[in-house]
Amino acid sequence: MRRLKISLHTPSAEIEGRHFVMAFTFAIVLMVTDHYTQLADTLRNTLLNILQPVEYLATLPSVLYETFEKTGTDQITLQKQNAALKAENLILQAKLQKMTELQQENRRLRLLLDASGQLPSDRMELIIATVLRASNRPDSEFLMLNKGALDGITPDMPVLDAKGVLGLITHVSELTSKARLLTDPELEIPVRFERTGLRALTRGLGHGRLEVDFVRVGTDVRPGDLLVTSGLGGVYPVGYPVARITSIEHKPQATFLTLTAMPISQLYNNHEVLIVRHGTPGS
Repeated sequence: MRRLKISLHTPSAEIEGRHFVMAFTFAIVLMVTDHYTQLADTLRNTLLNILQPVEYLATLPSVLYETFEKTGTDQITLQKQNAALKAENLILQAKLQKMTELQQENRRLRLLLDASGQLPSDRMELIIATVLRASNRPDSEFLMLNKGALDGITPDMPVLDAKGVLGLITHVSELTSKARLLTDPELEIPVRFERTGLRALTRGLGHGRLEVDFVRVGTDVRPGDLLVTSGLGGVYPVGYPVARITSIEHKPQATFLTLTAMPISQLYNNHEVLIVRHGTPGS
């Protein structure tokens, strides 16, 4: 039995030895051949060319996943950046709008201050008020202002804008006041023709128009004549613009002309107005 085991083991060892010698010899031959002929390079390049598509297909899922993941990330990033830019744009637009509004307000206030130069400031105090509401109903034309009794406002104070007379304070509460416009049928203003000095009286007709009363037929009156406050009655400051004559009509057998005029002031387009409070010199 021991001899049989030895006889079975010996041929296998010899075969393995032969295989090792053959493999070693083949390796030596390949090394020598590659050194002198670069045959291995040719085989290697051939194998690489054959295996390259296989390698590409093997890595394709990974490449596609990374591409889609990057695309999704880039899209989310772009969406966030776009949202941030929109928000920033809205903020800039709001700031620009506010700046424009402030510039317009400064311009309006400058016009009011320039207009106040026409008034005898040593005997009058000028109060700037903001218009809260305007009514242009023919039978009731008025402005609601944000100044009231707590600001020293009382009835019968004149209201002006940068261009001309607006009206008169008629009602006052603690915080607000109501100014009847000069075009209201209930309001009359003593005026004079700047060109001739003739005195008259304006009365509201509604719809932004005035009627000029007590101008006799034959009087020197022309379309475009400027009417200014006469100062009679001591309510309105003297010489402030009121209206311009727009039409002249002479009715048969009438003693007075029928004159219509358009106010100089902006009536319904003011944001700020001037309230005139009378005082005494040095007060």
